[in-house]
Amino acid sequence: MFKNVLQKYRVFKYAKSQKSKVYIEGTLLNAFYKSKSIFIHIPKTAGVSLAKAIYGDVTLEGHRSFYFNSIALNTKSQKYFSFTFVRNPFDRLYSAYKFLSKGGINYLDKLAFQTHLSEFKDFEDFILNGLNKKLIYKITHFIPQHEYLCDNKGNVLVDFIGRFENLDIDILLLSKKLKKDINLSHHNFNRKLDYKKVYTDEMISKVHQIYKMDIDIFKYNFK
Repeated sequence: MFKNVLQKYRVFKYAKSQKSKVYIEGTLLNAFYKSKSIFIHIPKTAGVSLAKAIYGDVTLEGHRSFYFNSIALNTKSQKYFSFTFVRNPFDRLYSAYKFLSKGGINYLDKLAFQTHLSEFKDFEDFILNGLNKKLIYKITHFIPQHEYLCDNKGNVLVDFIGRFENLDIDILLLSKKLKKDINLSHHNFNRKLDYKKVYTDEMISKVHQIYKMDIDIFKYNFK
C-alpha cells in the first residue's frame, strides 16, 4: 500500500534499478527467479531462518514488498508462487522492541533505537507515550504487515500466508506447495517471548488502534 503516488513511483524506480540482480547468482532475486517463487520477508516473523532454509546461502537484502518484487521480477510475464508468514501484531511489536533495545544486528537498527526509542524507560512507556501512526513508518521493524502484502484496497496479493504461531504446521503445508523439504531445526529464532504478560489494558487498546488493519486483515486478537 502507498500513501501517495510519489511513494509508489519511488518503489517502482528502485525495483527497476534492481532488475539486474535477477540474473546474478547468490542474490535473493535470482533465487526467486530460478524457483519461480517469491518470499515476502516481513520483519520479526522468522524470515531470515525461512529464507535460508528455503533458498540456501543467498544474500538477504532487507524487507521488500510484494509490489517491489512483482516489478523487479516482472511477474506479469511469468507465473510465480508468492508466500509469506505473518505474526500476531501484539507479539511482533514486543519482539521488535526487544530486538532493537538490545542493539539489533546492524548500524541502522542501533540508530533506530537511539533516534526513536531510547527516550522511553521501557516498553510500556513507549507504547503509551511514543507509539503513533507516523512513528511506525520510520522504523522498518514496526511497519504494519499489510504494507508488504496488500494493495491500496486492502486486498491480499500473495498466494499463501503462514502464521508464525503455527510455524511447524504451516511449514509442512508450504513444503508441499513448493515441492521442497524445509528444515528449520538448525536455524535460530525465538518463539518464547510471552508478550501477554507485559501488556496492560491501556496498552492493548493503543496497539489495537495503531495496528487495526493488520488485526482485521489477518484476523488476530490479543490472545
